[in-house]
Amino acid sequence: MFAMAAPLPLRDANQARRLLALAVIYDGGTTRGEAARLGSVGLQIVRAWVVRFNADGPAGLLDRKAPGPSRRLGETQRKALVAMVENGPNPALHGVVRWRLADLAQWLWEEFRLSISVDTVGRELRRLGYRKLDGSINACFALSEGDGGGIERSRHDFGGDF
Repeated sequence: MFAMAAPLPLRDANQARRLLALAVIYDGGTTRGEAARLGSVGLQIVRAWVVRFNADGPAGLLDRKAPGPSRRLGETQRKALVAMVENGPNPALHGVVRWRLADLAQWLWEEFRLSISVDTVGRELRRLGYRKLDGSINACFALSEGDGGGIERSRHDFGGDF
């Protein structure tokens, strides 16, 4: 017989559905196949629920957030990107006087053969603690000769690796 010492605080309907399906198994009344039918899932999913319940208890049956896609830039590529942003462009070599996201995406392709969108370059730079300066055309002409580029380090700490 499946018995608990105290009532469980259920956090969502999916957790309750999983617990009820497992209670049928632990009660000894039916097989895992019957529990899978009651839970409207397959046998492998019921098996995964049993493993999660045995490992973490009722909290193991909560919905988990998917990890999402991995970052497009590796550690060495991020370090190289930071170095390029910090050093600024060389007009004779790079053909620009300040970095734009499109220029950095092109540089990543030329350096690492990594096809990456401009939006992804911007997200990576924000994660590293950088922010864009004024993007207007007048700001391009207002840059002084010794200016290192159009991207600067933010004063906020965004948890970047560098």
